[in-house]
Amino acid sequence: MTHPLPELETNIFWRSDEIPQIGEKRFLKIRHPFCGETGKNFRTLFQPALSSVNGIGEPPEELEQSAVVTCQLDEILEKNDFCAWVSVTVREVLLLSELYRHYPEQVSPDLFEKFQERGSAVQTYPFSWQNWDYDSWTMQGDVGEWKLFFTDPNGKKHLILLYYWGSCDEILYIGNIIKS
Repeated sequence: MTHPLPELETNIFWRSDEIPQIGEKRFLKIRHPFCGETGKNFRTLFQPALSSVNGIGEPPEELEQSAVVTCQLDEILEKNDFCAWVSVTVREVLLLSELYRHYPEQVSPDLFEKFQERGSAVQTYPFSWQNWDYDSWTMQGDVGEWKLFFTDPNGKKHLILLYYWGSCDEILYIGNIIKS
C-alpha cells in the first residue's frame, strides 16, 4: 500500500481497483459486527473502487473484476468500538463469475422472485447487464437486501450472492442457488 492508513472515522479513502493476488498483503477496514481471530481465515467481498463506494454494478463492468476473497487476519492495526484497520494475507480469490463452479447447487425457486415496491417506503433497484442480474430493495436506506445472479454459458441462472443489512447486522450469503 502506497497511501498511509486514514483515520478510523474517515469514510473517504483510497480504494484498490486491482483484484487481490494469492499471497499478497492488504489492509482492510472492517466494521462491527466482525467475528474473526488473528491467524484465522475469513471471507470478504472485493469490489473495485467505484463499486465499493457506489454499490454492486455501479459501474456494471466492475462485476467482472469483483471476487470473494479468503483472507488470513494477520494483525489488528488500529480499532475502536465500531471499526478497525487490519492487515491480511490473501489466501484464495474466486471471481464472482466463477462462484457457481465452486459451490454445490441448491434449489430454492422462491429466491428467484423479484422484489416488489410497497408504497413510497420501499424502493426497488433492479438491473441486468450481460450475464448478470441484480435485484435490491431498501426501506429509506435503513434496511434492505440485494441478490446477484449469474447466468452461466449454458443459460442456467445461479444466485451467487444474497446480502441483507439492517441497523445492527449484515449478512452475506455466498453460494449457488438455482431455480430448479
